[in-house]
Amino acid sequence: MGVVDEQLLNEFVEAAAHRDEPRLAEAREALEMKMGANALVDAAAVIGCFQRLNRMSDGAGIELDEQMLMMTAGLRAELKIDDYVSAANTPKLTGLKRILSVFMRPLENFMMRAMQKGIQKAQAREQEDAK
Repeated sequence: MGVVDEQLLNEFVEAAAHRDEPRLAEAREALEMKMGANALVDAAAVIGCFQRLNRMSDGAGIELDEQMLMMTAGLRAELKIDDYVSAANTPKLTGLKRILSVFMRPLENFMMRAMQKGIQKAQAREQEDAK
């Protein structure tokens, strides 16, 4: 299971994040040709929302707490989230906490699936309540 046209979407996101105009133009064109104009607009909207949320969090001084830092260290490394400029506002794990985060890695998938199920249940309740 994966994301449809994941490479195209990743290239679009990377080009936008790095503000590489020529690369972004190519990625935008490729994405629109393969997935259509609506998908291009949706992808651009998601990028915009994430950038806005990051700026709001940074402006408010919101940091990941230590438990979340430890639980997501592997995922953040895999996704290279710590390479983004805004990651400078998040303290780095050191010493024992860094070591513990390695052992917590197997729990990441379990926790993400549990959160996803919780979100799906909440959405189903909202839909049921709306009826």
